[in-house]
Amino acid sequence: MLHAGIFKGAILVVDASQKAVHGSLVVAEVDGCRYTRRPHLYPHPGLERLNSGHV
Repeated sequence: MLHAGIFKGAILVVDASQKAVHGSLVVAEVDGCRYTRRPHLYPHPGLERLNSGHV
């Protein structure tokens, strides 16, 4: 997740009361696994993966 400025061993503090906006960083838990993504709302909605340069 170096593309997001998150380095190995970093501790993330998440404020779940904030609404995700275009380009922000979100953390989601799916089936017990945590993922960080960057939401893109326009021109086409989607979630950008932050590891290994994959989208």
